[in-house]
Amino acid sequence: MVERASVLARSPRLIARWQVRRSEALAAVEAVLAGGTLLAGVPAAPDELARLLHKVAGTAAMFGEPEFGTAASALERALVTGASSATCTALAHAMLAEGRNEAAAGPASAAGRG
Repeated sequence: MVERASVLARSPRLIARWQVRRSEALAAVEAVLAGGTLLAGVPAAPDELARLLHKVAGTAAMFGEPEFGTAASALERALVTGASSATCTALAHAMLAEGRNEAAAGPASAAGRG
């Protein structure tokens, strides 16, 4: 499965789609942080944010960003389970930091990995 994923991740079309989804996820998390909507007890994030985080978490490793996917997954779980505002905020900041770290490594760096 890993070999197939790395081959798929070399597709310029799929890399472009990943970059869009990745950017959407980062922007969505930044927006909820700026809006102060990571509230404790909210039965998760808005469904749309949870779905977006789920998609990012499921595909990040394929594009050479497993840590970013792990951070997205942790935030998704916290939101869905109604974790405290402090926990969700900390996880959101961790996801954004990981996203910046991966971006600094170079765009579509996964194309050369695998």
